[in-house]
Amino acid sequence: MAARLAADPCLEALPVPALNRLSLQTAASWDREQSIFPFILRHPDSGRALNREQTLDIHLALSVSTDDYSLRCQLGQPVPCGEREGTPVSALRLSLSADQVNAALSTPNGAAMIVDQSRQALDKVGYLVRRNGDECL
Repeated sequence: MAARLAADPCLEALPVPALNRLSLQTAASWDREQSIFPFILRHPDSGRALNREQTLDIHLALSVSTDDYSLRCQLGQPVPCGEREGTPVSALRLSLSADQVNAALSTPNGAAMIVDQSRQALDKVGYLVRRNGDECL
């Protein structure tokens, strides 16, 4: 997911502290993997960060199916996370639910399915930012 976020100029991954779950770990465990990916949104042309209201609009649009994009998805609600170039911004969060982790571990190709669903959600975020670009100036 980090590589997918880095590949889209409309998305800026935020740093996440390294996990320290040594007391919980066994040999091969999901406890070693990052499962929350916070990011802010950037205008496709100017690169300026979208403000909190614009980010909320994108977040709400993710759950709606339209004629031009039928996928409906849910990300973590926008969380205020400071300013970029004087603009108060909020982060969206891509995160795995307990059900997704269970599906990834118990279903053949489950992990690949979860990664694909996550990429599709980020694709829709990028699509919405680009579609609404002029409104976000």
